[in-house]
Amino acid sequence: ARLAKLEAERKKREEEARKQAFKEQLAREQRMKEDAQREQARQKQLARLQNQYVSMIAQDVRQNWRQPPNAQQGWECVVRVTQTPSGQVLSAKASKCNNNDPGFKDAVEKAVLKASPLPKPADQALFERVIEFTFTP
Repeated sequence: ARLAKLEAERKKREEEARKQAFKEQLAREQRMKEDAQREQARQKQLARLQNQYVSMIAQDVRQNWRQPPNAQQGWECVVRVTQTPSGQVLSAKASKCNNNDPGFKDAVEKAVLKASPLPKPADQALFERVIEFTFTP
């Protein structure tokens, strides 16, 4: 009888330990899920801020744009900008233009250089030394 009682207590402790381990596992999984959701939300926020940052740069470039006389509606170029953390433009290279006009490319590059220093990102984690964007006047 005494052995049976001890065995029953041991089984009860084992069952409680299994239940506790299960609860802890569920809690860990819930924390991991919440962490993943927070990270996903942060990535979405960073992507939104990155888009705003590039839009601000493009806007500054547009404000410094001087249209060449032969430029036509719909012309655009991809611009590759190298900058310092303070926003100073080190170089600007227009490429992948939908036209073959060297004056247009030159005007785009001059507009980027004239826009220096470029705006800083809302979150310094978004800073990229080299940024590419499509310039559309």
